[in-house]
Amino acid sequence: MNYQTQKILLTGNIDDEAHAYLLWCCEQSNKLYNSVLFSIRQDYFENCNYKTWFDNNDNYRRSPRLRRIKVSYAQLCKDFKDNVHYQAIGGQQGQQTIKSVVEAIKGYNKLLPMWFNGELKDKPKIPNYRKKGLYQVAFTSQNIRYEPQIRIVICLSPILKEKN
Repeated sequence: MNYQTQKILLTGNIDDEAHAYLLWCCEQSNKLYNSVLFSIRQDYFENCNYKTWFDNNDNYRRSPRLRRIKVSYAQLCKDFKDNVHYQAIGGQQGQQTIKSVVEAIKGYNKLLPMWFNGELKDKPKIPNYRKKGLYQVAFTSQNIRYEPQIRIVICLSPILKEKN
């Protein structure tokens, strides 16, 4: 299946209400990303083995052993369907955000064998949380209405639909 993606910069082309709504959606997406990642990281740290040692200064150290992180996109969608941030941005946009987290974890998992084989200089780290701010919101083709090949109207909410 061939997917096409088109990025459209909206600056200057939208009213203040639509701009505020899109910013709010991006904030909710960022919070959802961190919520999903928090769940994955907590599960990882609760269920991993730890190695312990004394460093050169005779300080006790404890570190989790590196291992693959098992994630299931379908299970995460089920687990987070009632999350306030998931509900706020809508199901399909929430699923796209969850998919981004899963891709980050899969990237970490792909780096582990390279680390163990000595192909990487630095040890891979589990994806970290995003700082407070904005994260992308992906609108699928089902969220977009095409009008006579002139412009694309994103169907965001009932309030914005009434204005068009």
